[in-house]
Order: sequence, then structure tokens, then C-alpha cells
Amino acid sequence: MKNLILIVSMLLLVLFSCKKDDDDNEPASNLPFPAPTSSIPIDFVKVGNSWTYELEDFYGNKATQVVTISSQVQNGVYKVKNERDGVEEDMYWYIDGNLLKAWDGDGGSIRYKQNAKIGDTWSYSNSSNNVETEVLSVDTVIFVDGIGKSFKTHQYYLSLLNKLNDQTDYWSPDTGLVYSDAGGWFTLTLVDATLK
Repeated sequence: MKNLILIVSMLLLVLFSCKKDDDDNEPASNLPFPAPTSSIPIDFVKVGNSWTYELEDFYGNKATQVVTISSQVQNGVYKVKNERDGVEEDMYWYIDGNLLKAWDGDGGSIRYKQNAKIGDTWSYSNSSNNVETEVLSVDTVIFVDGIGKSFKTHQYYLSLLNKLNDQTDYWSPDTGLVYSDAGGWFTLTLVDATLK
């Protein structure tokens, strides 16, 4: 009888310890967006990476925003924590082909294109906007005061069709988003990054 209890206990231990590994992969049916069918690795998209930004609005009010990749839920799909002055929001980043897309409370957006070329364009719509993006440069060097470092970036011009402003984003292929200017409404400046 003791041997039977021991065998059942060992079997349950093995089953439950294996279950944890399965929990890290969300079934595609649980995702709020179509699961990507293929993805090209993007250097800065790794679990544990985080970026700290200073957000400044046109009134001069400042806030701190921290973006952290908290887990990989399946191939090319990541849970991301976005925290602004103590308020947290969970979102997803997912790599669809060579595009880094995001899914949050507004719906989907395209944030970055791996191996972008000057003149590349794309568009998307979500619940708050219709956006057309054009790659203006792939070798714009900007100096970021908060880090005291220069970055070679891809410069994207975002035409926000439902808003009063347009936006220019500067993405480093190695680091991620380093600077964003929303036409005077706000700026987002990288002040620290933890990259693996």
C-alpha cells in the first residue's frame, strides 16, 4: 500500500511539474489577435528587457514610463507590462513576419519593421486612430540626453489621421524605441534600458 501511495504521489508530482511549462504557452485561441504564422527575431525583443522613458506633455508635465517584456507566451508573442507613474497596463507585443506589432486596450498597432528601407510604408487602424507610417531614414543619428549616448536609428513618420498631430518615432535596431515626438503634444525620451 505504501508503494502504491508513493507511486501515485510521484506520478502527480511529475504531472503537475510538467503543467507549469504548458502554462507559459497560451493557445492561439486565447489571444485577442490572430496568432502570427511566422516571425523573424528582433534583437531588442527578449524576455526581461525593459526601457524607462521620460514622458513630457505640451504643458511641461513629466511622468516616468517603464515598459518591460515580462514573458513569452508562445513563439513570437510576448506579454509586456507598461507602467506609468504607478499605473500598470498589460499588453502584448508580437512579431508577425518582420513587423513588431502591439495589442493593448485600443487594439492593434504596428510599432517597428525589421530591416526597414527608406520609403517603406504601412498602415493600421484601431479603436482610437487610423495611422499611416513611412520610413524617412534608416541612418538618423540622435543623441539622447537621458542616457548620454548617440543611437543610429530608423526614423518613422506617423500620420495620425484622426488626431490633430502627427508623430515621429526613432527606433534603434539594437535598443528599441529611443525617442518619440508627437508633434508638440508630448515627447517620449529613453532615459534607461536593461537589455539582454
